[in-house]
Amino acid sequence: MQRCFILKNKHKIKNISVSNILIYCFIVCMIIDFHTVWIHMPSIPWLDDFVLLIMTLTIMVSSITKGRYVLKKITECFGSILIMTAYLILFYLINSFNSYGSIRMLLQLIVISIYCYFVEESLDDTLKRFSNVVSLIATISLFFWVLGSLFSIIRPTGNFLLLWTGHPEYINSYFGVYFEAQRLVSSANFMGMTIIRNTAIFSEAPMASFIFSLGFLFEFFDSKRFFSKKSVVLILAIISTFSTSGYTVVVFAFILK
Repeated sequence: MQRCFILKNKHKIKNISVSNILIYCFIVCMIIDFHTVWIHMPSIPWLDDFVLLIMTLTIMVSSITKGRYVLKKITECFGSILIMTAYLILFYLINSFNSYGSIRMLLQLIVISIYCYFVEESLDDTLKRFSNVVSLIATISLFFWVLGSLFSIIRPTGNFLLLWTGHPEYINSYFGVYFEAQRLVSSANFMGMTIIRNTAIFSEAPMASFIFSLGFLFEFFDSKRFFSKKSVVLILAIISTFSTSGYTVVVFAFILK
């Protein structure tokens, strides 16, 4: 009896671990697809489609293992997909949007809808996982921003061609996990020095600030603490982007606390 109980618990723990890995994989892919430098590198033009494929496979495996197929959920998910499809068709007809971009956007929304209806068990857990991933990105970016971009203790390990604003530009890279995507023109003058904005893995500082702000808000409303360890890291990361929208989020949260 005891042996049977232990085996069941081990099987349960294994399933939970696999489920967590799949969900974290999905969240990481979502963040990568959010205008990171990697997506806009001409040297890896296939990456955006590959990321979408991984997201799709992750959701398919997760939904199959969970087996949460209820007629009501299927109907609601199908209805949501139809509404999004109609909206994107209308948007495409009005704005003459790129057909490939429209199809890809639709596929992304379909994948996210399937996740919401068949994989997600708790919105709070999903937001917490998102905050964990963003906190890790923020920690790495602050390390290289301070020791590399600010004080040049660590030197860039390479450079990559970035296609983001329509003007190809070579940007410094630190081991491929931190990039100086906004230097010179977009740098901020501070105390007589030129400060390179922390863009982390993203194509521009406002994008990095937006992701850091989301992670901070999710952590703030979950922990109810303004100065938790993750919150402090994310606040510092937001400050290092020199983005007024990020500062507004931090001030708003400070007032609410």
